[in-house]
Amino acid sequence: MKLILASFAAVIILYLSVSFVLSIPTETKEFYERLQPRNQPIQTETTEPEFRNELYKKASFIPQANYTIDALLLHKKKYYRGLEAKVIPWDYALGWGIMSDPESLKGLKIGQVMRFYRYSWKRDYPIPQTQIRDNSANCHLIPASKNLLKVIKKIKKGDTIRINGFLVNVSLEGKRPWVWKTSMIRTDDGAGACETIYVKSIVWKEKLYE
Repeated sequence: MKLILASFAAVIILYLSVSFVLSIPTETKEFYERLQPRNQPIQTETTEPEFRNELYKKASFIPQANYTIDALLLHKKKYYRGLEAKVIPWDYALGWGIMSDPESLKGLKIGQVMRFYRYSWKRDYPIPQTQIRDNSANCHLIPASKNLLKVIKKIKKGDTIRINGFLVNVSLEGKRPWVWKTSMIRTDDGAGACETIYVKSIVWKEKLYE
């Protein structure tokens, strides 16, 4: 019996060890440029045509703009149900400008539900609601690789990161085909106000991942 238990424990340890190693993302290179979360996201025109990715069999991506953002991760949420969860598994609530300052976030309660980012504040919270809105966003993330998916899983609330990629509309195929559209401005709110980002690279903890 002891031998069986020891063998079982060894198998469990081996499984956990292999799972841990496989969950570690591979860095492309060291990255020592200082991130600038106090700055606004950079959005520029793109001529990139519609494309597909073999990771997502029932989706095609229509780039709307090049997009780079340095930001503080305010909150993150994993989604599991529906075709869109297979293409857009994670939402990040990101803050830049005044919303990247930890001192400014004291007294602000942040959460995510049903693809929305929500916040509330104490009575004497000093930052106007318009500044919260204009300097933060709920972002739907589409990792371009399995390695980037590993990184997205690892990043924690309070980390400062850089995301580079495209703002995209997503054409989803199925019994009820439809297009998931991205926001193109930072000053909107409510339904349709989230940025949908096709993530080509991430900078995190002085490392670049692709």
